[in-house]
Amino acid sequence: MEATSIVTYIERSLSLPSPKTDGDEVNVETNAQIDPELARLKTMKVHNAAAIAAQAVAEAEPAMAVAEEAAKDAELAEAEAEVAQAFAEEDTTTAKW
Repeated sequence: MEATSIVTYIERSLSLPSPKTDGDEVNVETNAQIDPELARLKTMKVHNAAAIAAQAVAEAEPAMAVAEEAAKDAELAEAEAEVAQAFAEEDTTTAKW
């Protein structure tokens, strides 16, 4: 039972808003909510902690893939913006002549 509540805490703590949302879905924990979980973490057995850490890593991998895809999208958008800016500057220069 103890591990389940810690896993739930870790899931809540590590869940990040989707880059395609407006960020209103962020759940901010208070110290009163976090302190009991931290106390449980301090007394947890090593094998339980290892299992929870392994689960957290497994759950983080898809999020990392999404983040990498978002980074690629951002790089592409930045490159497109640079091209658009170059065209705009060229148009401005041409219009002055």
